[in-house]
Amino acid sequence: MDIKASAAIVLLALSGCAMLPQNQVPATATAVQASMVPPQRMMGFLHAGKRPAAQLVITRDAGLLGAGCYYSVYINELFAARMDAAETASFVVPAGKVVVKIGRDPYVPAFCNMGYPTWVQGEAVLAEGARSDFLLSIDRSGKTALRRVDRSK
Repeated sequence: MDIKASAAIVLLALSGCAMLPQNQVPATATAVQASMVPPQRMMGFLHAGKRPAAQLVITRDAGLLGAGCYYSVYINELFAARMDAAETASFVVPAGKVVVKIGRDPYVPAFCNMGYPTWVQGEAVLAEGARSDFLLSIDRSGKTALRRVDRSK
């Protein structure tokens, strides 16, 4: 078997191992199964300081697609963390409008930046003391999605 045929078989096999489509991802199981992002990859929004604050929690699903690549998290245009698959990050953010932007980490090997444009964005308006959860997922085609998750379900 030649190299091209072998590579095609491996790619097809891996694409079958991708995570569930985002409408089938169990929101409650994801955060429980995810580990916390290590402190060395948490860059900001760790403490409230003197401003009114809220909590923002982002969980990346555990699918194999994209599992070898970190994703960068920006909050209100500031670099906040680098996330791996099956990780959760909790941030202390200013109360009010919060803009979250997530994409493949630009400081990783070139293969991590192939395929779909990967920057996705979400917003939340948070009252002081409130919490908002987001789920980062990558579908079978490699498309990145960020969606709010209702913790009450």
